[in-house]
Amino acid sequence: MVTVSGLHNRAEFKTGSVALHWRGLDEATAAEIRGQVLVGWLPIAQTTPMELLEFDGGIEMRMPARDKGMRSASFWMKSAGGSVAYLGMT
Repeated sequence: MVTVSGLHNRAEFKTGSVALHWRGLDEATAAEIRGQVLVGWLPIAQTTPMELLEFDGGIEMRMPARDKGMRSASFWMKSAGGSVAYLGMT
């Protein structure tokens, strides 16, 4: 049995988020970790502005709308005094 307290080596701490990775583990261990993390994180996500994002091989708890694109846009808007335009394809 894997305990959540023993997962610090699988955690990735970022500004505004924390991710837990289980990529490379066998399916049973990955499912056990995911279940334990959801038991702890789901109540937090339901009672705060935090959101959960599952990805291939892990899960992340983060502030909403604070992905790399939003941080970059915020940086450029502050740096350029608000006069930035993005022209691109989606």
